Amino acid sequence: MTGREHLLLDVGHVAIASGSLSHNNRMMLDRLGRSLELSPGSVHRLMTQLDQEAAAIAAFAPTPPRNPTA
Repeated sequence: MTGREHLLLDVGHVAIASGSLSHNNRMMLDRLGRSLELSPGSVHRLMTQLDQEAAAIAAFAPTPPRNPTA
């Protein structure tokens, strides 16, 4: 993996901190990948990796506590 790919993944990790990639996040990452001169295939592969990581994070996220009924 190149340094440019690592940079795109690092920015993507910040984007998935909220739990998933929004449409705007995807557009920004796509533009960043193109500006870094990554191939469309590389950008797609990295976006797929980020989607998988976001799903794994969501699977282990704690459920919010329920409000006790009075």
